[in-house]
Amino acid sequence: MNVRLGYSQTLARPTFRELSPYTSYDVTLDERFQGYEKLQMSKVQNLDARWEWFPRPGEVVAVGGFYKQIKKPIEKVSWTTINDPVTVTNAPEAIVYGTELEARCTFDFIDSTLKPFSAGFNFAWIFSEVENPPNVAARNWNPPGSTPRPVRSTTNPRMCSTRTCPTTTPGAGPMLRWRFTRRESAWCW
Repeated sequence: MNVRLGYSQTLARPTFRELSPYTSYDVTLDERFQGYEKLQMSKVQNLDARWEWFPRPGEVVAVGGFYKQIKKPIEKVSWTTINDPVTVTNAPEAIVYGTELEARCTFDFIDSTLKPFSAGFNFAWIFSEVENPPNVAARNWNPPGSTPRPVRSTTNPRMCSTRTCPTTTPGAGPMLRWRFTRRESAWCW
């Protein structure tokens, strides 16, 4: 059994595309995107706690929690007119916190030939809060200067499920993953 506590300070740097002052077309989101050359990196303070129990080799049951305070978070925004491209800017501050549950088990308790097979899941419940930057409307969210809203790309609940299959190479093999959020569901190989 393990109990882990952690504190760290990290940076979130803008991508080259976010910093480039040109307009491009994003085919996956069907929108025009324009970078912002005055975008600043975000400073993040992270606090994490996790309890883990390993009933048998290859198995885990874990519960964790986290809290993040972000100065100058990078947020996707759109200006007030419909024809303007989507861009990014720094919001003043954001808070992200939540809890996570994880479990993974092998199937050799059924039969020893099933030892290479395992299944697991990860469930996260995430809360977040950010205020819109002045004079900016966050895409599909509240108008400028409104009350706090969730940070973009945080959805609840978020759940992942995995299945592994045997292989002749130790530590390698096919894995089937399933991801579910309130907004999307996807299978991954």
